Amino acid sequence: MLTEEQLEIYGGVLVPVFQQLEQDIIADIARRVRKEERWTETAELQAEELRRLGWSPYRIRIEVMRRLQANKEYAAMVERNTLEAKAAQQAAIDEAREALREQAPELFETVGNMAFRNDLSLWEQAGQRLTRGGAVDRAVREMRKRATGDILNLTRTMGFSLPTGSVPARRAFTAALNSALTQVVSGTVSYQQACANAVRLLTQSGLRHIDYKNGVTRQIDTAVRNAVLTASAQLSGEIMQANIEESGVAYVQVSAHWGARDSHAVWQGKVYSLAEFRSVCGYGEPSNPDHIYSYNCRHTHYPYWPGISEPVEYPPEPGPFEADGKTYTYYQATQRQRAMERSIRAMKRDALAQDAMGDKGALAAAKIRLDEKTAAYKRFSAQVNMRPRLERTQVFGYDRGAAARAHSAVEKELAKAPAALQSSTMRDIIGMGDDRLTAEIEIEIDRFTPCLVDRKTGMRVATTYTFASKSDLANLRRKGWIFNWTGDDLKGADIYKLRLKGDTEIQGLIALREFRSDAAVYIQLAESAPFNIGKNKRYDGVGGHLFAIAAKKSADAGYGGFLFLDAKNMDLVEHYKMAFGARHIGGVHPYRMLIDEENAMKLLKIYNFEEG
Repeated sequence: MLTEEQLEIYGGVLVPVFQQLEQDIIADIARRVRKEERWTETAELQAEELRRLGWSPYRIRIEVMRRLQANKEYAAMVERNTLEAKAAQQAAIDEAREALREQAPELFETVGNMAFRNDLSLWEQAGQRLTRGGAVDRAVREMRKRATGDILNLTRTMGFSLPTGSVPARRAFTAALNSALTQVVSGTVSYQQACANAVRLLTQSGLRHIDYKNGVTRQIDTAVRNAVLTASAQLSGEIMQANIEESGVAYVQVSAHWGARDSHAVWQGKVYSLAEFRSVCGYGEPSNPDHIYSYNCRHTHYPYWPGISEPVEYPPEPGPFEADGKTYTYYQATQRQRAMERSIRAMKRDALAQDAMGDKGALAAAKIRLDEKTAAYKRFSAQVNMRPRLERTQVFGYDRGAAARAHSAVEKELAKAPAALQSSTMRDIIGMGDDRLTAEIEIEIDRFTPCLVDRKTGMRVATTYTFASKSDLANLRRKGWIFNWTGDDLKGADIYKLRLKGDTEIQGLIALREFRSDAAVYIQLAESAPFNIGKNKRYDGVGGHLFAIAAKKSADAGYGGFLFLDAKNMDLVEHYKMAFGARHIGGVHPYRMLIDEENAMKLLKIYNFEEG
């Protein structure tokens, strides 16, 4: 199976190809509309004549456009630009399709290898043997061919959603030019402003995939993201089912997630026999449009061994939330996030198009508005306690640096998966297995404060940390500590103790291991002192302090604060997601998580402890 975080990363791999295509098409139309300004003088003269005759504004617009279209020179100009625009679009489409033919098959090969690798870890943890059979390879080959074809087909029916309806891309120049001239005829705006307004209709729509069978249109970057997510989830599910059947597993558990559609919420999170899995969840029924692994379904299934496996208990859906004076359910909050992301992308597309028309101040002006919009997006996300997905606000061409970093991250962490099946690779944290990586983190993160907070007085208390000595760690279990801090599994780990400044009593401990080949620090164990646990705890903030120590050690080692850890259960996975923006990546350990450089630096900015 693939984790939700892995699916999210894979889903974004092909988006830049389509965003580049979108940018090329809109910029070409914008430049063509802008250079035909000379026709405004003709249109304005005709409009003035009709005004003197007492014609209404509506009739004037209709008549002027009729006369223009009857003008042979104007008609020749429109035909020439339409043909040239169509040729330019086809060249851009051909370039995109060539990139997709190269990238898409490689992407789904990687998806298949990573899905099998994650499955392998599940069988190993249960003490079961799993071998890669022919069914897995067949599933990869078939999905690679089918999904690549589906993604290429997205380029065949593209257009824009305008106030007048869906317009094919090949007719978008005419639609934009007519919109600009109609505004000029009304006598209220200049041609330059009319061009900006007309092109803004294209950027607000975004290049869209048009499904003429049912009339549905989707922004092309959203369409390809969902297509890759769906295909990757389906391939992961097929590989899982092949492994289950070939190894004789009799039961499966279906995952659960917040915000599930009603028809899926009734069967999520439960254990089924294979026959029940097919009949209840609709697995293997492509004629059922609402089956598990159907379009945009985020559920997965995995083996369940009675007497070995324990049913996963999923935390209840959060909410309702109060944000900006309104109340949102969890699902409504996610939809509001998606709408704000689309709005930010539209603003970036518009800035690029205005720049293509010669408005050199467009990008600078857009940045001010975008900063405000992005701040509002982050503020809303914080109010509803959800991670802002800034990667979904990126537009290739505007976010050049960010797009390059995202692609680089995919290549480093995921594209090397086939080779990583035989050997360890740089930052190969998903599949890292090591005898020293034995503990599971379950420490609570109650609050983030620069200092510890005395629960009785509310006063902040300065802290310091240093290496823990053998005498510090001796006999801790007699004092109520849960873990054995002198055990063999911690030999070679760096153990740090957190204390109040000027005091010797230990408030918390954390054990770290440095993995130089992976440029990361592993949090092996963390624990608050017994008197800092529960409702009668002495101090708040211990957990956050310990994680900040780990981030600082990673930063000091030159790893940018990069951390990874193994949480104890799914509840804690969600807890660390909310607390740190940590990502669930699974792999050898089903609850493996990472904290990237950006979130580690945010954590370090909060704390002012001293090392002493």
